[in-house]
Amino acid sequence: MLNQGLVENLVNVVADSGRKKVGHVGIKSATSAPSVSTDTELISEYVSYEGLPGNNKTGRGMRIVSEYVGGIDELWPKGKSEVEPWHDEVVKALWRRNFHNGNVIAIVEDAGNTLAFKNAFHMLRMVCGSKHPSEVTIFDIYDFFDSRPDIATGTRRHYQRQIKQMFTGMRNLGIIPLTCTPDLDIKLEKAKRGQPRPLSMEMVTNLITNAKEPYNYWFALGCFAGMRASEIAMIRGEDLETDALGNYCIRIPNGKGGTNLTVPCTDYLREMILSFNTKGRLWVVTPLYLSKLAGAEMVRLGVKEKGRDSRGISFHSSRHYYATMMLAASKSVTGQKDWDLVRQVMRHKDISTTQIYAYSDNSEVNNVAENAFSRFNFGH
Repeated sequence: MLNQGLVENLVNVVADSGRKKVGHVGIKSATSAPSVSTDTELISEYVSYEGLPGNNKTGRGMRIVSEYVGGIDELWPKGKSEVEPWHDEVVKALWRRNFHNGNVIAIVEDAGNTLAFKNAFHMLRMVCGSKHPSEVTIFDIYDFFDSRPDIATGTRRHYQRQIKQMFTGMRNLGIIPLTCTPDLDIKLEKAKRGQPRPLSMEMVTNLITNAKEPYNYWFALGCFAGMRASEIAMIRGEDLETDALGNYCIRIPNGKGGTNLTVPCTDYLREMILSFNTKGRLWVVTPLYLSKLAGAEMVRLGVKEKGRDSRGISFHSSRHYYATMMLAASKSVTGQKDWDLVRQVMRHKDISTTQIYAYSDNSEVNNVAENAFSRFNFGH
């Protein structure tokens, strides 16, 4: 059951905490705190392209990209590893395909350098080595993963997807023959079901009240709306909407899996979004940079351990917290745990995915176990 007094205290503390407009957060450096830049400064620094499909069709989102990648030197500086003859050919062809398909979503710090594409191409280079992609077999892919047994399950699955996407793109562009299909034999690693790692109430109170701006806003959106880092980075003022009954909600037009759904919006989040007084993006920051900055702030406040937290605590734990609290609140309102309701607000297709996020309150099970075995006190 929820501790209503603690919840009300948290809401009051959050509401009373001072707020001021953050402005647009620039991405000058991955190590320094974000700086404030105006729209004019941003436009002069980055190239805006309005012809991409997706966000711009609905008038939402801002995709800032470079129209052309000059070659392998821009994506991979010389001296980092050997440059093979096929690298330039593949880079230029795949980048153009990515660009014209509207797949380049991230805001770039340097022209022609998006982290997602760079990482995917790096993965292809690691798998191929000195071989041309057309000569690669499934055994080369096996050897790559066998040489890295310490890769986490989720990361391994992500790498496998990257390899599949790169080989599919190369076949479509004629870089490799249609008969070159080593990626089709890749069996995606199955995600292991683990114990959810939600933030505690004390951690959330610490993050919301003591975190610096704009980090406290990011934590609020994660904890009270269940938004992912990628969704918070792209949120716009116009994404605050009202439904048919007049209830406020936050639309997430480019959610995971290409969804276009909404999440409930509390009064605190509504006031926070309206305080920016803009229909555009609240922060200009990449999802990866947002996660890094938020993680560093969690370390500063003692919520997270530096590096990989042994408890599994990260910025994404705010989403676990949201699912857990929604599940507990559903029981206090309806009399039973409403997993389907939590699945809807978490925007999952299957309840089994939701169960990975939401920590079920085991107090009833613990009480039954205590009654069942209390007679065995062994003289204590």
